[in-house]
Amino acid sequence: MKITAIERAAEGSPRLAVFVDGRRAFTVSEELALRLGLTVGSTLAADDVEELRVDADRARARESALRLLAVRARSRSELLDRLERKGFERGVATEVVDALEGVGLVDDHEFGRLWAEEKMRLRPVGPRRLLKEKRAEHPWEEVGR
Repeated sequence: MKITAIERAAEGSPRLAVFVDGRRAFTVSEELALRLGLTVGSTLAADDVEELRVDADRARARESALRLLAVRARSRSELLDRLERKGFERGVATEVVDALEGVGLVDDHEFGRLWAEEKMRLRPVGPRRLLKEKRAEHPWEEVGR
């Protein structure tokens, strides 16, 4: 399999679309393309193309997750759900969230504490009401069970 073209994924984008045998195969960051020495005319094995595709998806999922976390803290399940809705495979999303959890950027206990603290600051309610609101806002999570 031969790289037949490398183009910007979109105008102004830092990502590159890599075409293999005339078809768009995957997108990578400029940094990764340089590090791997991807150039037009390079030959890749089919396994290499698939591995690059998965690595590129993982990198895009990580970037997406970090953008979501930059807005506000999120629970593990919420982050997985958002990544899947963006089109990432469950396995890739899980790997990314596991890695972010490993470095402390995803922490369900801290997320729950911050959520409850913010709710109580804005509108103090009793513990039962707080739990009911948590279940209503985040039905996908095992809250208080």
